[in-house]
Amino acid sequence: MHWPARYRGGRTVDALVQSMDIFPTALASAAISQPAAMDGKPLLELLDGGPGPHEALFWYQGGQTAVRRGRWKLVMDGKLFDRRPEGNQALTGDDALWLSDLDEDPGESRNLRHLHPNLVDELATMAVRWRETLPKKKP
Repeated sequence: MHWPARYRGGRTVDALVQSMDIFPTALASAAISQPAAMDGKPLLELLDGGPGPHEALFWYQGGQTAVRRGRWKLVMDGKLFDRRPEGNQALTGDDALWLSDLDEDPGESRNLRHLHPNLVDELATMAVRWRETLPKKKP
């Protein structure tokens, strides 16, 4: 971010943010109210040294539900996407619920679900509750 009148350069901010936060940040910077239907949160408080706007990030895509909180990412009903037509297969068994430590394993090559069962339960509960807030698809 470049805003010399407000922020000193050369620092790194380590917090969960998403691309949807950029436009609300621009609106807040211009003192324009964010429409209620717009996703994302302004990042000004974070940039001023406060906490990040998200405790966790959630997404749903292609039948998969994922939650990211800090260094941890849980994918439910995951799929293997390896760019081959036959590679778009649902993961089964233990791998249908995949916990990764993104600090230690950014490639998400090891499933840690059995090493951290309480964390898996907590993140899965958060993800299910988030999914329940989504609009229902019309038949």
